[in-house]
Amino acid sequence: MTHEAGSIDRRTRSIVCVEEADAGGHGQPGQPAPASSHRGRKVRPGLNPNVGATIELIGGFLGIVVILCLILTWVPRNHQLLATTPAAVDIASIGLGLVGMTLGWGLSRLLRQDGLRSRTIALETGIQNGPLAVLIVLLTFQGEMQQQVLLIPVLYSLFIVLSSSAVTVWFRRITTREALARDRAKVMAMPVPVTGS
Repeated sequence: MTHEAGSIDRRTRSIVCVEEADAGGHGQPGQPAPASSHRGRKVRPGLNPNVGATIELIGGFLGIVVILCLILTWVPRNHQLLATTPAAVDIASIGLGLVGMTLGWGLSRLLRQDGLRSRTIALETGIQNGPLAVLIVLLTFQGEMQQQVLLIPVLYSLFIVLSSSAVTVWFRRITTREALARDRAKVMAMPVPVTGS
């Protein structure tokens, strides 16, 4: 049975993709890939290929809703704390995450990781566990000292949500731009069919 590239096999309701020949000889250039593989992934019959993208969009939307709810409920209850906090504490709370992200990105680039991995490492090293820090402070310190020490992780937890959200949007734009550039390069590299006269 032969299919066009990207066509749908109506009998199994799965997407049939064209795969280039690889070292293992799993297909010939321009020929349909075996129904069981496409770049190492199985084609699942009856599964809509847009499910993953839809779940990602819903998850992103819900994440934005949670972040907005946290900010809209925390800031009004703690506006006095924000107004009386010294600037040095605010700078430290914001800088902790941003410096961590910068160091993570720089070290990963130094170790010759690609851009996507470097951005992932940057986020993983920059975002620390604020609630764990709060718990450690609550279990370790008492009284007035506890309140003073607790200020940094509490403010960090607020500011890391804001700064990591902004950095994530920036990284997402970079990733999208890189993917579009790769797609354009692939299209430009495709041979132009010659028509007979």
